[in-house]
Amino acid sequence: MPNLTNATHDSKDWQDPALDGIPVHPLAGQSGLSQSADLTACHVMPAAERGEGRAGRGSQLGSDRRTRLCQLGGGGGGGEGGGGATKEEEAEKFRGSAAEAAAGGRTQTRRARHSSPFAMRVKIGFLLRSLLVVGTFLGLLVLWSSLAPKDSDGKPYAKMEGRDTNDLLPNAKDNLLDKLKPVIPWPQVEGVEVDLESIRLKNDEKNRAAPPLKADPVDQRDIMQKQYVTFKVQKHKYPDPVLKAGELGNFESKEPEPEGVPGGPGEGAKAYVLGPEYKDAIQASIKEFGFNMVVSDMISLDRTISDLRHDECKYWHYDDNLLTSSVVIVFHNEGWSTLMRTVHSVIKRTPRRYLAEIVLIDDFSNKAHLKERLEDYIKQWNGLVKLFRNERREGLIQARSIGAKKATVGQVLIYLDAHCEVGPNWYAPLIAPITKDRTVCTVPLIDYIDGNDYTIEPQQGGDEDGFARGAWDWSMLWKRVPLSSKEKAKRKHKTEAYR
Repeated sequence: MPNLTNATHDSKDWQDPALDGIPVHPLAGQSGLSQSADLTACHVMPAAERGEGRAGRGSQLGSDRRTRLCQLGGGGGGGEGGGGATKEEEAEKFRGSAAEAAAGGRTQTRRARHSSPFAMRVKIGFLLRSLLVVGTFLGLLVLWSSLAPKDSDGKPYAKMEGRDTNDLLPNAKDNLLDKLKPVIPWPQVEGVEVDLESIRLKNDEKNRAAPPLKADPVDQRDIMQKQYVTFKVQKHKYPDPVLKAGELGNFESKEPEPEGVPGGPGEGAKAYVLGPEYKDAIQASIKEFGFNMVVSDMISLDRTISDLRHDECKYWHYDDNLLTSSVVIVFHNEGWSTLMRTVHSVIKRTPRRYLAEIVLIDDFSNKAHLKERLEDYIKQWNGLVKLFRNERREGLIQARSIGAKKATVGQVLIYLDAHCEVGPNWYAPLIAPITKDRTVCTVPLIDYIDGNDYTIEPQQGGDEDGFARGAWDWSMLWKRVPLSSKEKAKRKHKTEAYR
């Protein structure tokens, strides 16, 4: 049987323009041909499946009439009639099959050719990203160089009027304008704008109008003398405190402290709780003063408190020649009873020979009970308690500094809160280290007074004995840090002062 491909090219009736230019594969009729090698394998049945022992010539269209008719649907058997189809129908179907084969071949060829450009696209993308990074870096470099001040001759101040390039400080006398402008202007903030330049110019004009101050050599010598007195070496030697086991200390009270009101509320620092009928009044006082002033006003100003010290503290002996002190108490709109209980406890539990004065600093209070009533009340101590009022609100620290200036009698300054109570024999342990070394500052152990029932409890935290150091964390919150083993090893006695 002649090959159909040759018959198609030799006969005019079978010539089809769609077949022109289609390559002929030499293995088109062999068994096991892959689709990438045989572009018409999807349309031509291999020779091994036809049962013929002779292979075709391997054209792109490929086989005898029987195989072609089977693929085109003209017949399923081996007859030439192909199910009775005419030559015209057969040729028409063959043209459609050839066109489909050509389209499929072009598609597969195009897919095979596109595998190489994919790698090229990856390389091009990498190059574009690299160029983008380099361009960004160069752009930032150019921007930075344009914003930087230009220094052509190495002396940026050479062309400024009123500036001496060899001696920049101080500026010339008539140079009031600051020509050193920032490279990047300050951001504009919405709200109230402050013209700092105009304020600076006004201050400069005020300073120029004021007469120059001339230092008085006498005053300067006085200042130097005061500094020498403040920092001179301490010559007087005070003996160290001595612990005598079983022997009560020389500053300890020999008799029990009398109660303010025998059997009264709050004596011995016991809890005092009111009934529900006082609920509204208590909440109002806490809102106004921060404490339960209803209960506080019912407790004696001279009440007794519990002794929370370590037992060993009672057997320390101190030098009798301790320094005198001025106690400074700052208050602002403080409740009456809590403020006065602080003053009463200091007078009651401090040896009179060491208490030089109590300085009260009113930091601009507006409560009625802190006006004439307070002035009249402190007269009973005949000048021991002094009252000074600030003309404006200064704040705690500034008010304490004012109190330091007003305190002129005592040798040591002691600062107390306006709502505290000093404990038994509080003075000697606090002042003895300062008496021995005048550069030392001391801090007592501060127990806790409940603001509702006014019980007193030991301070929390610390080591197994309750000893700790005060410190601030990074949030500026006050913390108590237990003593380290190194600090404990320095002390001979458990109740000895520590750093």
